Amino acid sequence: IFDEITTIRKLKEIKMAAFDVNEVIYFEFSRKTRTFSIECSDQFKTTYELNSKLYHMTMDEVSKCIIFEEDIQLKMLNHLNIHSIEHTVIQVKLPEMKFPIFMSVNGVFLHEDKIIFTTVDIDLLKNSLTLVDRLNRERARMLDNLNVGIAEAELIYNQSQAIDFKYIYVNQAFETIIRSTRDELIGKLNSEVFKDRKSIHIPLYQEVVEKDYVSQFNYLDPIYKTWYHVTVYKSSNSRFVTVMHDITETKKLHEEQKYQIDHDSFTGLLNDRGLYNALNEVKKCELAVCFFLDIKDFLTIVDFHGIEVGDYIIKEIATYFKAFDFKDKLLSRFGNDLFVMILINPSQEVIFKATEYMNQFSFVEYEINDIYLQVKHHIGCATYPEHTNDLKEIVPLASMASKQASLSIHHTVHFYHEQLKLTKQRDLRLAILLKKAIEEKRIVIYFQKMMDVKHNTIYAMESLSRWHDEDLGFIPPDQFFRIARDYSLIEMLETYVIDQSMLSFSQWMTSEHEINTYLSINLSPEVFTSEKQAMLIKDIANRYGILTKQIIIEVSEKVFVNQTSLCQEAILRYKDLGFQIAIDDFGSEYSSLSILDKVDYDVIKIDGSFIQRLRLKQNQEIVEMIVKITKMFKRRVVAEAVESIEDAKYLTSVDCYLHQGYYYHRPEPYKIKK
Repeated sequence: IFDEITTIRKLKEIKMAAFDVNEVIYFEFSRKTRTFSIECSDQFKTTYELNSKLYHMTMDEVSKCIIFEEDIQLKMLNHLNIHSIEHTVIQVKLPEMKFPIFMSVNGVFLHEDKIIFTTVDIDLLKNSLTLVDRLNRERARMLDNLNVGIAEAELIYNQSQAIDFKYIYVNQAFETIIRSTRDELIGKLNSEVFKDRKSIHIPLYQEVVEKDYVSQFNYLDPIYKTWYHVTVYKSSNSRFVTVMHDITETKKLHEEQKYQIDHDSFTGLLNDRGLYNALNEVKKCELAVCFFLDIKDFLTIVDFHGIEVGDYIIKEIATYFKAFDFKDKLLSRFGNDLFVMILINPSQEVIFKATEYMNQFSFVEYEINDIYLQVKHHIGCATYPEHTNDLKEIVPLASMASKQASLSIHHTVHFYHEQLKLTKQRDLRLAILLKKAIEEKRIVIYFQKMMDVKHNTIYAMESLSRWHDEDLGFIPPDQFFRIARDYSLIEMLETYVIDQSMLSFSQWMTSEHEINTYLSINLSPEVFTSEKQAMLIKDIANRYGILTKQIIIEVSEKVFVNQTSLCQEAILRYKDLGFQIAIDDFGSEYSSLSILDKVDYDVIKIDGSFIQRLRLKQNQEIVEMIVKITKMFKRRVVAEAVESIEDAKYLTSVDCYLHQGYYYHRPEPYKIKK
C-alpha cells in the first residue's frame, strides 16, 4: 500500500512538473466517435484566461478552433504513419481565447482506437523567429545598400595552417569590388574563384581569427589600380568578416594635399618640410652630397627692382637646379632665397661635375626687361657620411659652408669643415650666456655725448651696450648683437637696452638738470621694422617720464637701402608717435644719396670712416656735400669719430657743428640709482 501511494504521489509530481506548470494542451482523438477530448494545463488556462480546462469537441468543431495541415487530418483519421505528425506546428484558438497561437505537436502515440498527443505553446518562439527572420532580411537589404563591400568567409586549414578560405556571404558592393557575382563566390574557395591571384593576406586572416583582434590596412588592386581600406575582424570560430571601402579618390586627394604641403607652389621644388620628409624616405644611402645656395642681397634686389625681377631670378635658379643631369637628386626651395640640391649615391665623376656646375653658377649675370644685374650666389657643400652620420644634418652643415662663402671675395663653392661646426658650437654657447646676462642685467649701458660746438652744449646722449663675461672677458657689441640676431634674442636684447637706457637717461636728466638733451638709441633692422616696437618704446618712455620728441631712433643706412619701402612704413609709425629719425653710418658701404628723397628723416650721421680720413680731398668734398644737402632740406647733421682738434676745426669751418667722438667724450657707464 505504501509503495502504491508513493508511486501515485510521484506520478502526480511528474504530471505537475511536465504538464501543469507549462503551457500545454492534452489532445485525445477517438477515431471511432470522431471526437476530441481536450485538457489544458493550469498554466495554459492562467496565461490565456480560460474559464475551463476541459473541452469536448467534434471534428468539425475542432477544425474551427485548430488549423491542421490537410495531410495531418488524413493521417489521424486513417492511423497512417501517425508519428510523422510529431513536431509539426498547428494554430490553436479555443473558444475563450482572444487570438490564435502557435503550438508544437509532441509525444504522439496510439492507444486502442485513440490518438493521443500533447501540444506545447511556441507562440513567443515563433514570433521571435519571425522577427529574427525579418531582421535578417532587413539586415541583408541594409548591407546591400551600403557603399562598402562586406564579405564573410571561413578559413580552410591544412592541419594548423590556414591555406585558403571559402566565401559564406557577400553583399552587392563586394560583388562590384571583386567583379564577381554571389553565385560565383558563395560556397566557393578563393583559390577556385581567383586561380591567377593567390591571396597574400591568409596569414593575417588566420591571426585575426585565432587572436580575435581587428586589423586594418590599405590595399591596391594590382589590375584595376583601385585603392581600398580593408578592416578584418573575427565573426565566429574559424570565420572572419572583411569590410572594404574604396578610398581611391581620398587617396588621390591626400596625395594632392601632401604634394601641396611638401612643395613650393611657385617653383614646383620641395620646400623645407618636403625635403626632410624625402630624406626620411631615402633607403640604402651610402653617399650623399648637399649643395646649399643663398642669393646675396635678394631683398635689396626686390626692393629696388620689384617683385617681378625677384620672381624671375627664383625661376632661373630652380630651372638651373632641375637641369643638372642626375636622376637620384632632391631639389628644394628651402626658403625665400635659399635652394638645396642633394645627390643620392653619386659617383665621384658626378660629384666633380656637380661641383663645377655649381661653381659656374656662383656668380650670374641676369638681364630682365632692360635691367642688367650681377648676382652672387653663396654656395656651400657638405657630404654624408664624411661630415656627419645623420643624413638630414648635411643640410645645416652645407648652410654653414654657404655662410663662409658669403665672406669670401671668390666666386666658388665652399666646402664644410669641422672648424665651422666648432664656430657654431661656440656661438651657441655665447647665445646661452647672452640670454642669461640679459636676464641677470649684466649688459651695461654706456653713454657717449654728441656736442653742439656752436652753443657749447650737449646735443644728445647716445646709448651703447657693453658686456663683460666672467669667463670670456670683454665681448664686442657687434659680436653679441650678431649672436642675438642669429639665435632670435635680438628683440629681448634691444628691449632690455631701451629700458635700461631710458632709466639711466631719466636719472641723468634729473641730476644734471639737462632737459633739452636728446636720447639717441640704435635699433637693429628686425626690431625697427616690427609693427609693435614703436608703441613699446613709447610705453617705456612714458614709464620714465621722457617725451617721445626727446628720443632719436638711429637706424643704419644699410637698412634703408635694403628695405626702403618697409623702412618708410616704420618711420611713419615712429614719427606719428613723436620720435625723431636718424640715418646712421651715412656714406658707408652702401652709400646712396637716392634714399634721402625716399625716407622721412631728421638727422644724418656721417660715417666715421670719412671723418678719420679728412686729409683726403674727395672725403672733404663728400662731407661738404652732405652738410649742404641737410641745410637745404633743414635737417641736422652729426659728424661721427671726431678724434682731433684739426677734425673739429675743419668740420666747424664747413658749418657742421654737431660732433661726436673721443676728442670730446669717451663712452662711460652711468650708475643707475636704485
